[in-house]
Amino acid sequence: PPAAAAPGRSRHASVLVVDPDRSIFEEVMELRFQGGARRYHWAPHCVDALKDFDRIQPDLIVLRDAAPKADDFVAKIKIEKKKSLVSIVKIYPRGVDPRRLHSFKIWENDFFVEPFDISELFALAEMELGRVPRDREIVLHQTAFRFLTDESNIERAAELMGDLLGRTGLTESDKSSLHAAFKEAVDNAWRHGHRASPTKSVEVLFTVDLEGVSIEVADEGEGFAYGTYLDEIHGEDPYAKAKKIHAQGKRGGLGILMMSRCADELTYFGSGNRLRLRKRLRAFAPQELLAPTGIPKESSA
Repeated sequence: PPAAAAPGRSRHASVLVVDPDRSIFEEVMELRFQGGARRYHWAPHCVDALKDFDRIQPDLIVLRDAAPKADDFVAKIKIEKKKSLVSIVKIYPRGVDPRRLHSFKIWENDFFVEPFDISELFALAEMELGRVPRDREIVLHQTAFRFLTDESNIERAAELMGDLLGRTGLTESDKSSLHAAFKEAVDNAWRHGHRASPTKSVEVLFTVDLEGVSIEVADEGEGFAYGTYLDEIHGEDPYAKAKKIHAQGKRGGLGILMMSRCADELTYFGSGNRLRLRKRLRAFAPQELLAPTGIPKESSA
């Protein structure tokens, strides 16, 4: 029977299943999510789902990887500000490893690989249907992507970030500064973290909240003792200190200094192979303001 809506949940939570075949799976999903406080929709193709998206206004999308252009569908949803917070759960066929990266991927929220226990999908769906309305109160836009660090993907990542920043409400100056800091972070990941290897990947999480824009960049390197570098770039003559670090052939130096000047906050996490760049919003329309995410802060410059 359809599950009852939890207290406080939107009375019109909407579930969209995109599946080329109207199979027993789709029928079970309809039985589970149709009725009461739920609205259930099925689309055979991603084109149909996009066409009807604004009418359906889904909170959750269950997407079969077998649907034509499934990856393009995920990208179009996750890049657009007003749609990006919709939860997408992707169903992959047997034998596929979704974590194996071939080039460049904009991520869905979660996934299952067939065969799987459908009760686990139902449990995840319930959590997502409760989470999405809450997230819409505290986050405006969120996009996660991952790419192998070869030249073409690095360029593609820079282009995508430029597109995302163009949707934020930042001033032109702030967009340019944060974009430059992002490109420097990716270059550092490739050059220092990956030692120019094209087979290692960088993960990026882009988030817009009430107070600002955050970009998290994580590489597969071993990290570095970033505390020393952050100390070096502060003081009476940070440029001279940064040049000294750079001349010694160490990681960072001028690059870390540049990022710290381009962003309002530069924060490293863990071993130093993950950082967050943050820029405070200065020119957002009042109706677009949302609450901060409250991500815990570690070492910050």
